[in-house]
This record gives sequence, C-alpha cells and structure tokens, in this order.
Amino acid sequence: MGQYFDVIAPRLRQRVDWGGKLGEILFGGTAAPLVYLFARPIIPPTFTEHCCTPEQKGHGAMTPSATIATTPKKRAHNADRPAGGEGKGTDEKTPTQSAKRSRSSPHLLTLPAEVHLCVLKLLDVADLCNLGLTCCYFWSNVKPEIGKFFAGALGVWAGIPVVCIGDESSTGEGAYPQGLLDEDDKDELKEGLTGGEWEDREDEEWEEDIFSGPATLFRLAENRYRVLRMIENGWFAGHGIRRLWLDHCYRSPCPSDLRDIAEPRPKSFYPSNRVWILRNLTTREFVISNSIALKPEYISGPFIDGIGFGEFISMENKHDIHKGKWAGHQLDIVPLDTLNNEDGSWKKIDVEVAKEIAEIWEANLGENWRERIIKQEG
Repeated sequence: MGQYFDVIAPRLRQRVDWGGKLGEILFGGTAAPLVYLFARPIIPPTFTEHCCTPEQKGHGAMTPSATIATTPKKRAHNADRPAGGEGKGTDEKTPTQSAKRSRSSPHLLTLPAEVHLCVLKLLDVADLCNLGLTCCYFWSNVKPEIGKFFAGALGVWAGIPVVCIGDESSTGEGAYPQGLLDEDDKDELKEGLTGGEWEDREDEEWEEDIFSGPATLFRLAENRYRVLRMIENGWFAGHGIRRLWLDHCYRSPCPSDLRDIAEPRPKSFYPSNRVWILRNLTTREFVISNSIALKPEYISGPFIDGIGFGEFISMENKHDIHKGKWAGHQLDIVPLDTLNNEDGSWKKIDVEVAKEIAEIWEANLGENWRERIIKQEG
C-alpha cells in the first residue's frame, strides 16, 4: 500500500492541496509546483514601466507611456495654473477657467501623488484594477501595487520550517524534527482531535468536544490546517480579476498591457536568465540548479524539467520511513548572485546531492534511469 504523504508548514498552519505516495511525488512530477512556494519572486519590469506624464491625467484608459518626473513643488505649481496659461506670466484663474477645470479634472486627480500612493495601499486588487482603468495616470500608479499583490502569492513558504509527512507517522515526544513545532503545537497534538474530526470512527456516542488523545501531525493538519491553493496549470488561482478585465475590454478602451498586468504568468516573476539556487537557511548549505538538472536545456530559472528543486525538497524533507536530512529546516530558492558568501559560511553541496539523486532514482527506475527520464521529457 505505502504511506500517503503531504507537505505541511505547522507555523503557518498550512498544507498543500495535493499529496500522494512518495513514489508518485518524486517520480510522477507532482512535486514540481513546490518551487512556487519556496522561490522568492522578483516583480517583472512590466509592472513598473510605461508610466504616463502628468499632462495625461484625466485622459481615458490608454496605452501608458513615458515616466512621471515632476517634483512635489512643480506639481503643486502646475496644479494652480489655469489651462493653457503657460507663458502668460500669471497664475490668476478666471471663473470660466476654474469651472472648466473642475469639469475636466476630478478632485481626486488634483491631490498630490503622495496621497494617491497612500490610498492605493488601502485598496484590494479588484479596486486597484478598477481605479487604474479610469485613466492613464492611475493605471501607471496601480501597476506596481498589482505586481506586489501577485508577488505576495509566491514564495510564501520561503524561510518557513516545513516537513513532508506520511499518514502512518508516529505520535509523542521526538516524533518530529527539532524546531518544527512550538509548545502550542505540541499541546494541540497531545489533546488530539475531537470525535467529530475522526474519520471512520466506530463510536457514534462521542461528542464533538471529547478529545481523542494524541494525534499525528498528518491527521491534525488534515482536519485543522488551511489548504494552500497553488498555481493551477501555470496560472494564479482565484485572484478574482480575470472576469473584471475581460468585461472591461468588451465595454471600453483598454491599456495595451492590461492582460499582462491583470493576468500575469507566475513564471514571469522568476527570470530565466539568472542562475537559481536552493538554500537551506538552517544549515547554510546550497544547491545550484545545474547540479540537479539532467540537461542544461531543462533549466528555466528555478524551474527544472525531469528532476528539479521540488523533487529534491520532497526527498530531503520526508520524516517517516527514511528521515530526510532537511526535515523541518528553513528553505528558500533565490538567484545565485544574491548569495552573500564573503565569510565562507555557506557550503556548496552539489556533489552530495547528485550522488543521492542517482542512488534514489536508480533504486526505483534501474541503471538507465537517466535515459528513461530524458526520453520521457522528449
């Protein structure tokens, strides 16, 4: 039969929305999406480029262009000048000009950019998108905030202790890696689940508030931890603005980069032209992507076809039949050029990793395991 495994982050009370037998996770490609949980995102330039000029304030949703480059003093001075008043040597406004200005420029647009930025930070992503579509000026300012929103859904387990644990794991002291659980977690495990939380229980007289005794971390997480929705088919899941921008496109003019901003590819937050590494922040060890990849062309940023960082994380974090060396440790995936190793405290373990991968895959797929995976990848 074999154990059913799941990946759990107790400190966040989260678990992934998939699981399986260890063979399915390691050899079936199931572990690949784990990269999105540990890789720290880099917001693409798409979200910061093509800003419009102050003169385009109030215009309809158009293709943003140029960059905002005015000082607060100059912006305040321009806001007080009548339309078409350049070169007249006066800042006086006639009633007709004031009325015309009030009709053409909503009051919100006359506020300083600093106020706008403060307001933007209070809005959810749908409201940001709606505000941005009112005019080019706001579109150029909401894009960075939308980029932060999507980046916030990536790398959420970077630096967080995690474990890949099975449904036959044991209970009690010493059952889990040191540092994985705090005292509240341990007390909760000792108390166990309520009768209503037990699956297939035979004693129907149990009340909801009666505790069952010690529970395993797997069962506790299954019943009480939040399921973390991961990337679905290469897209962000459940952000709620896809329909919004589709509806707007049918009704009104749109910025040319609307789709790139409102529905970005998660992979776009991970530049493929940089070398990425998997770091163990607990032991200060790291693995470079090319030490895991079977071929250089299989590497695209932190994503590796065949055998990648996701498989290695699952392999090193399981804590049951074979206790992984990295179980309960803090991990992340970052570009190599961000690693500060001037003091030599970081250890590169590429050779050890390659050897361990070869041993595990050969034991399961035979001596020609490399050829089999390469053939499978096409």
